[in-house]
Amino acid sequence: MTLQKKDDFFEILTKSDKGYTLLKLTKAKFLKADNTDIMRVKDGDNYDEFIDDITYYISYNSGVPQQVTFKEKSIEKALMPEQDKVTAYFKQNTGTLNESYLTLLIQSLNNN
Repeated sequence: MTLQKKDDFFEILTKSDKGYTLLKLTKAKFLKADNTDIMRVKDGDNYDEFIDDITYYISYNSGVPQQVTFKEKSIEKALMPEQDKVTAYFKQNTGTLNESYLTLLIQSLNNN
């Protein structure tokens, strides 16, 4: 995985040299204001803006990162060698699958 543009931002959320690493890639896209959109002009919402496109990756032993989404099947696929631990974690820790949840899951796997 390589960064393609200078405005892409790559962040390490949790890291382990001999375990799992959770990475977050943020790509900023520039969106020019549309002066022909009458409703946005009327609401005063007529300005240029940057929109972040965020993707998450899991890597094992600093290997090739695999993209994941906030869905159980995607996470289980990326963490296939730890399937029993991941399933047990999902059962014990109910909640919304988001960045915090995924970070805690990876930290839990690295501590076991």
